[in-house]
Order: sequence, then structure tokens, then C-alpha cells
Amino acid sequence: MRKIAIIGAGQAGLQLGFGLLRAGYSVTLCSDKSARELEQAGPRPVTIQFGPSVLLEQALDLCLWRVNPLARVDEVYMSVFAPDGQRLMRIEAELSEPAQSMDLRLKFGRWLRLFADQGGEVAIGRCGVDELERLAQSHDLVVVSAGRGQFTELFAPDPSRCEFDQPQRQVAMFYTRGCDMRVGLDGVEGRQVSRYSIVAGVGEVIMSPFLSRSGEEHHYVQFEAIPDQGMDMFDRKADVGEQYDQAKAWLAQHQAEIHALVERSSLTPEREWVCGRIQPKVREPVGALPSGAVVMGIGDAVIVNDPVMAQGLNSASKWAAHAVQSIQARGDAAFSEAWMRESFEAYWARAQFSNKLTNTVLCPLGPVQQQLLGFASQNPRFAKMFVEGIGQAEVFDPWFWDEDAAKAMMARYA
Repeated sequence: MRKIAIIGAGQAGLQLGFGLLRAGYSVTLCSDKSARELEQAGPRPVTIQFGPSVLLEQALDLCLWRVNPLARVDEVYMSVFAPDGQRLMRIEAELSEPAQSMDLRLKFGRWLRLFADQGGEVAIGRCGVDELERLAQSHDLVVVSAGRGQFTELFAPDPSRCEFDQPQRQVAMFYTRGCDMRVGLDGVEGRQVSRYSIVAGVGEVIMSPFLSRSGEEHHYVQFEAIPDQGMDMFDRKADVGEQYDQAKAWLAQHQAEIHALVERSSLTPEREWVCGRIQPKVREPVGALPSGAVVMGIGDAVIVNDPVMAQGLNSASKWAAHAVQSIQARGDAAFSEAWMRESFEAYWARAQFSNKLTNTVLCPLGPVQQQLLGFASQNPRFAKMFVEGIGQAEVFDPWFWDEDAAKAMMARYA
């Protein structure tokens, strides 16, 4: 039985671990926190997980919250506003396969317990280079999915695939309760709704219900502020309550329609938020240890996207599924550096479009994208395809970037 070690208990690491266990491998998963510590940890970003990613979890019997209505998103409404608050267009779509939205502390803590119950070995503690060296000697393959600390230094930046050399947004995500996602909508009673608002030249405001770790319905209110523009006002060292009040006041003054969604909301009792600037990056997929041994990177260890298009968690899920197939196809052959790079390139053939979609939205939208959004606001069938395509970004190629392909796509739906 081949032995594989995985560093990191996030989406990519845990899902990879479950997939390899099911395929008959001996798997050691290294986490810096126990299941209980994961559940009690500080806040981390929440995001929508679209149908294609959720179905990958379902295939591994990991959809533990699928029947919980508080973890579902049934419909997505995307609006574009002028800086003065005028709504320019709205795109709405009911999802064929409900998306999932939940506190990842609850999810990963439960998964880590389940991983041990299913026969996986869990090693709790800080893991450094010395530990990687030991694991490389005792295992056939070491996979690093953790994207923080000294692990990132193992994987060199890939400038050929990095479009930006600095963060493109200031991100502030508040954990709240009392938001009303149905304001201004008809026929959505009993349905879970996510709202995505683009404020031209200013940034984005993204809101969604999610299942909290306490089992209640909370909402995340995520500000994606373009640097030095109107919403660029957050200070992670400041009082979170004051920051949320300031954000609501700004919306009341400049974006009344968005403010109506949060007018009666307040922070959750834990007064939690996530604030910072995220540098989009693509790194090499192979890390070399001092001994000369190599380790394979996946997930946040290699690709970091701004969360503006919710590609991070969704991409990590797909990458884990791809890695399982790639490892199985290797058979008894050595997991060489050449194989690691081949596996990454096969994944990148699709993953590049997640990066391209995110990077496109981080820049001012061009004429092609503006025309497509306008068409989606008038054509329900195209709107549904467009919104669901966010969960599988490769479907946007080439029509989201090529004028002739865009015209052909709109003609097809017209």
C-alpha cells in the first residue's frame, strides 16, 4: 500500500485525503490544529461553493449539511450600480444545483474527525521543513496544501502566470445577522438568496446567508474595495463594530439599494470579521527540500485568488479531485518532479480560466464584458448559464474575452 502525506486540513488537503483513502492509499494528514481547535478558531473567509464542487464532495459522501436549508443558496442576483447609486442592470438566476454556504470552521472540524474515523492518520502539530524531510523519507509522496508560513517559500513564484504584482482589492468580510437578502425581489419566499453588487469604479459588495458553526443562519457582508476609492476605508486594527457602522453609513449615503439589504443587520455576538489585502499569486507546483527531495503543492500553496469571484474554495475542490485521479494513474511508478509538473499542467488547462475570470473582474470591465452583462440582464436563459458558469469558469472561454465569440454566444441564446 502506497503511503501519502498531506500537509494542511483545508478544502484541498482534506478532500484529497478522503479521495485517497477511498482509493486504497495509506494517508497521513498533518494539521496544525485539532478538530476542536479548528471549530473554535478565529474567523476565516466564507464563500459560496457552486454545484460542480459540491457534487465532488457528494461523491465522497462528504455532503454532511446538504439537507440543512441554512447551508443552501438557491438563487443569485447580480446587480451593477453607478457610483451615484443608480442601478444599471440586474442579472438573476435560479441555480440548477443549489450552492453551499457555511462556516468553514464547522466543516473542516467535522471532516477532520471523520477522516480519522475512516482510517486516516491525523498528525496534530506545527509542521516545518524538518518534518517535511522526515515525511519525504517515510512516504511515497508528500503533498502540501497549506498556503501560509514557511511553506510558501518552498514554491517559487511563476511570473509567467502572475498578472498582478500587488493586491487589487481591500477585502473586509463581516459576520452578521439580520440582513434581508429578499428586499426588492418577488417570488423568492422560502428560498435562500445571494446578492452580488458591482459598484462601477469603486468595488463590489457581496452578501450571502451561511450556516454558522452554532447552527444558526448568519450572513456575510463582503466589501471588495478598489484601493484609494470610496469603499477603501477599512482598518483591521480598528474596532469591528465601528468599522461595520462606518460601512453601513457609506452605503446609506452612496448606495441606498444595497444599504436596504443590511439596514437592520448587526454583527454576530462574536463580533467577527476578516480584513486584509490579498495578493493574487501563482507559484511553481514543486518544492525542493534541502535534502533534494521534492514535495508537490496544490491549493493555496500554489494558487491564491482574490475572493471576488469565489474561485478559491471551488478550485481547491476540483484540484483535489484531479490530484486523486493523477495519483491513481501513476500506479507504482515514482512520484517524480516531472510527474508533479505534468499533473499541474493538466490541472492548469482548466484552472487557468478561474484565474482569468477573477483577474478580469478585478480590472475595469471592457466593452465585451459590459455587453455580455447587459445581455444577461435581458435574457434569463443566458443569465442562468452565466451565473452557473462561475462554478466552472472554463465554460467562459472564449466568449467572455473574445468579441466575435461573444456575439456568436449571444446569437445562440437570442
